[in-house]
Amino acid sequence: IAPFSGSDALRKPELPVFLLRASYEQEFEKLASYWATMGFSSAAILHYDDEVGKQNFETAKKALLKRNKVAVSIPIKRNQPVTAKEIGAISAAGTSVIINTMLYAAFTDVLKALRRTDSPYMYYSLSFVGATQLVDSAKSDTAGVIMAHVVPHPTNRNVAVVAECATAVKSAGYPEMGFAGLESCIAA
Repeated sequence: IAPFSGSDALRKPELPVFLLRASYEQEFEKLASYWATMGFSSAAILHYDDEVGKQNFETAKKALLKRNKVAVSIPIKRNQPVTAKEIGAISAAGTSVIINTMLYAAFTDVLKALRRTDSPYMYYSLSFVGATQLVDSAKSDTAGVIMAHVVPHPTNRNVAVVAECATAVKSAGYPEMGFAGLESCIAA
């Protein structure tokens, strides 16, 4: 029930999975629609070099192709520090748009390395990144990063479910919730 994933692999009718989260395809569609209006012709897609990561790349590619845009694959090793070779591949992609599909640690490595190059990149990320963790990890390097979210802002108490979850979290003695905490509360 309510896995913390928008992976297409979970969206098969024969699986006994009850999904609450938007699919990565839905997130890519929203990001691609927003990005495509800005006149860019290609985007570097940062993804893990494994089955799920490659699937994320194909989903991004499909969303961009609908808009006559090119998706450039930038595979990154999962659970490894991002290497100079991988950063070089991003630079060699020849685009100023980067779309992240990885968790915050790898994306932090990328942001820190690319910010040192003074290259004018526009950064986008799927909700999977872990917004709070990314900000805590990358600090000021997150300036200008646009992130998809699948829940309302966790401080917006005008939304009934946010107010209800905030009350539950506070009464349980937990710290203020972020996006992942709110999504977990909604799932519960």
